[in-house]
Amino acid sequence: MVRGHLLKSMIQIHDDCVESKYFNALKTKVFNFRFMPWFFNQFTAYTEKSTDTFDNSFNHIAVRNYKDVSMMAPYARMCIAQAFFKLGEPVPEIIRVRFGLILNAQHNKIHGPHIDSHKPHQTGLLYLNDSDGDTYFYDNYYDPSLDEGLSQFDYYKKFVKDNLKEKQSVTPKANRLALFDGYQYHASSSPVNTQFRIVMYFNYTYDKSR
Repeated sequence: MVRGHLLKSMIQIHDDCVESKYFNALKTKVFNFRFMPWFFNQFTAYTEKSTDTFDNSFNHIAVRNYKDVSMMAPYARMCIAQAFFKLGEPVPEIIRVRFGLILNAQHNKIHGPHIDSHKPHQTGLLYLNDSDGDTYFYDNYYDPSLDEGLSQFDYYKKFVKDNLKEKQSVTPKANRLALFDGYQYHASSSPVNTQFRIVMYFNYTYDKSR
């Protein structure tokens, strides 16, 4: 792994990255729908008005602004620590952890390409179940030098939307980890052949100064 920002040409994919006992402990909690509270999002990425009834999802925030905000945070942190240990890397500073659940749809709806923050960060996706509904990665990156104080969506509309170029896609597989530069645009999509798709998203940094 390259520390600091990942090289723009690199999207790292690691299978079976978390020791099974830790991964299964996390998955057991997440898949216990009586235990795990999920919150509805009308729009999966940006809050743009849409008539597409499949542009929705559910989420659960475990870590926000470096702080644990739910009972899922210790499980998430343990799995991240285990994965980075296995990769031979120090455990990073965790900025945010979000669990995302996307239900089965009648067609493969690709949600809005986005980044998670305009602040420097790196991003990890830990897939929790085998599913269709790929994650799409684009050969487009946020450029801080172009930032005019725009919202994330307004920046996307002005500088990215008309020039999107797909780079690759990754299929969800239980205990598969994708690591990439947080400034790279990416998008989730709705599963068609499986009941649901659940992913643990996390943003991190090695900058101790914050």
